[in-house]
Amino acid sequence: MKPWWAAFVLLAACGQGERNDTRLRVTVIGTPDGLARRLADGLTRPTLVARDAAGQTVAGFATSWRFVDDGHSLILRLKPAEWSDGKTLVAQDIVAAFRRADNRTNPAFANAGISETLAPIARVVELRLDDVSPYLLDWLAEPGLGITRPDKSSLAAYRETGPAESRLLKRRGDSTPDAQTAGITISTAPADAGIAAFIKGQTDIIMGDGLDGLGQARALAPAAALRIDPLFGVYGYRLNSLRGPLQSVAVRNALTMAIDRPGLTARYAIAVITPLERPLPGTGAALPWQGLDLAARQTEARQTLTGLGYTIATPLRLTLLIPGGADTRAIADRVAADWAAIGVKLAISTLDPEQFTSRYARADYDLALTEASLPMPDAVALLGRYRCGKGPWCNRDFDAALDKGDLAGAQALMMADSPLVPLVRPVRWALVANRVGGWIPNTSGIHPLGRLELDAK
Repeated sequence: MKPWWAAFVLLAACGQGERNDTRLRVTVIGTPDGLARRLADGLTRPTLVARDAAGQTVAGFATSWRFVDDGHSLILRLKPAEWSDGKTLVAQDIVAAFRRADNRTNPAFANAGISETLAPIARVVELRLDDVSPYLLDWLAEPGLGITRPDKSSLAAYRETGPAESRLLKRRGDSTPDAQTAGITISTAPADAGIAAFIKGQTDIIMGDGLDGLGQARALAPAAALRIDPLFGVYGYRLNSLRGPLQSVAVRNALTMAIDRPGLTARYAIAVITPLERPLPGTGAALPWQGLDLAARQTEARQTLTGLGYTIATPLRLTLLIPGGADTRAIADRVAADWAAIGVKLAISTLDPEQFTSRYARADYDLALTEASLPMPDAVALLGRYRCGKGPWCNRDFDAALDKGDLAGAQALMMADSPLVPLVRPVRWALVANRVGGWIPNTSGIHPLGRLELDAK
């Protein structure tokens, strides 16, 4: 079986010395079903609310909207539009699309808090809401709430062809204002191959689906090409508290306090990559060990583990799962060194992306890398990933705090009963060629490809 990136290598080899000046070429450092899939969906799954080049919500197929019933209903008016088969877009199409989206595997629908979708008249949609969320419009702009039909008819400006490893998006017509470029390719590749292709001019944009590859991009590519967006989320290690020594809260807290986070971020010397001690970016309740320096924290953590029978001579043995990548490994090695100082021997198991995803889904690990982020600062949605039944940790008081909207209380419970070890704030990095225009840095990490401009000179 060929690796997932083999198609990219073949594509790059065939394109040496050639350049398609009318096509935007995008390469994602990651797997075909991650960021690459999201980018393609952003072109083929149009939404009621869209995002502009700066990542801000703007009108999509809804030209206007207003809240009624104390914010528990949203009324949206549709713009005149036709499906590709010539049929007129009507409100009932939205009802049908959202009905198909209403399932437990669609986080956009769940986080939007939509309880019912109605079509009072042909060009008006009403969304009734379980809860009033300040981020409802942001969730309506997510591809998971795209307006689609089960047949091949579409409202999208682009249609997709080709295999997942090298998707081709072709513009349907010349009258779509959000579609600046006639064709877009979205390929996936490992960091070394993708960055090399960018340097040779074989691709226009490299985007990292996570932190991995940033070190190589910073060292090898032209400095002016590097773009970095800080994201709302957490880069850290998920803990399995349902088995083995990590069932102990004391062990989990010792691991959390014993890390030199400024040392992790210093290797990049990039201002937006900041240490993260809590499960959410920003401020929160003071941590019990916050006023201690690293040496004092490691001494306290070592004493805790010694009391449980673990020492430098007889260490606590744990395994960390990570997907392959130089940056991911370098960070894991730094953490392993910090933990070795308190009596923990960390075995780092590097897996291919498919194996990692499978074992992560089954919670078959002691610790595993998590890069959790959202395109909007929705703390309820981010913390909701740690509810009972959504991973190898369960705290009913935490769930109850979220149900009451007590975010400070929920975060404090997470810090006292750790489901993860936060390390740094995640970022999305990219290399952007000079001939690409319209790229605007933003904290959503979203850059709609159809809105980018391409200088063919």
